[in-house]
Amino acid sequence: MPTSPRTLARRWVLSGFSTIAASSLYNFAHLVAHGAFDLTSFNTSLEFVLAPVQSLVALWAWMWLSKVEVTGDEQRSIMRKAFYGLATVYLAVATSSIALLSGLWPSPVANFAYVAPWWLEAVGAAATFIGFVLMGRLFVSPADDPVSSDETA
Repeated sequence: MPTSPRTLARRWVLSGFSTIAASSLYNFAHLVAHGAFDLTSFNTSLEFVLAPVQSLVALWAWMWLSKVEVTGDEQRSIMRKAFYGLATVYLAVATSSIALLSGLWPSPVANFAYVAPWWLEAVGAAATFIGFVLMGRLFVSPADDPVSSDETA
């Protein structure tokens, strides 16, 4: 049985958010293992704790938001623009993560424990970008879709 476009888009979005959550949890575990909390202020420690919580809550929220169905062309247009906007955000996140990693050349993997969260974030953001583009495509009305127009002509 072939995978539906909605299921494929959901998988990309959720795999992206899952990878970003894994990045955040890995970074948190790395900081705890190296005693970072002993050397930081309360505000910094709170940021370390909240980062994994935020990513897990975002994953949970997108499990539900990616199931949204709309009716009517106006709502379809709004949803399409929103998903394309979110795709642009995650393209920027992936690009900034890769830019951070490229600053470490010639060896961006020399200290993998240090750069693993950035790699995971870059991969997760890229997957989320793809998922949001695919989600946006779900909300194209048949009149606006050149592929559908070609098939009916």
